[in-house]
Amino acid sequence: MDHVFTIAQLRPIREGMTISRDARLGSENSVTFFSLGKGTSISQERYDMTSVYIGAEGNADFILGDDQKKSVLTPGDVLIVPGGTLCGVQSETGAVYTEII
Repeated sequence: MDHVFTIAQLRPIREGMTISRDARLGSENSVTFFSLGKGTSISQERYDMTSVYIGAEGNADFILGDDQKKSVLTPGDVLIVPGGTLCGVQSETGAVYTEII
């Protein structure tokens, strides 16, 4: 293989934009690549099952639960969110991450 695949190359940070792309890696689980531009966010929502987030570039602040506890995701970090938990994300610097549900 001559080329190393990175999520940050596939979904580069774009100013003022939140971009997602279905990885099409399976039928049982959903794998999505996300790119959040500087100062963008995704409002809180709940999934019935556990969600896994893997940081690839930049910093993302995950806003968790009814009390909106903040958890920072940086490159190489993994965040596991139990099913039924409110979860949103925002980034002041821009961020790229993978979501597995």
